[in-house]
Amino acid sequence: MTDAYLNQLNTRRTLFMTKSGLDSLRQKLDSLMHDRLEVVKRMHTMDSDEKEDPLAFADEVRRLEATESEAAAIARLLQQVEPVVKPESPQEVQIGSEVTVRHGSKEASYTIVCPLEIDLEANKISEESPLGRALLGKKVHETASIFVKGKECVYEIVNIQ
Repeated sequence: MTDAYLNQLNTRRTLFMTKSGLDSLRQKLDSLMHDRLEVVKRMHTMDSDEKEDPLAFADEVRRLEATESEAAAIARLLQQVEPVVKPESPQEVQIGSEVTVRHGSKEASYTIVCPLEIDLEANKISEESPLGRALLGKKVHETASIFVKGKECVYEIVNIQ
């Protein structure tokens, strides 16, 4: 995550996130805290050993600062996160919905997620993407349109889970 992107997300009041995305963010924070402890241990060892290279110590200080900065950003984000509760029989597309759409004769399924959860290989698209925005709030058999390179693409919603 870049600092600019995290700052942009920090300006939003609430981030709606799936349970798996929230768990992943918490695991990332736990991993950073573990990394922080390891860096501090190395720095303590280096500090007491006068033979250590001062440049190596400076590298550890930079590593610690970067880890703490990223951990603080994630901690701030976690304060804004609201977990998505998916209804058993969703009537309309919302964040966390798995949506099957038809475009022409082809069908595809996408899960609408928070921007932090995007995974194109797993067909997880952002609520802020053109298709994600067009699908939000739609019901089965409704259509969502987006423009790609000046051409309108129409998607019919086949199923919502």
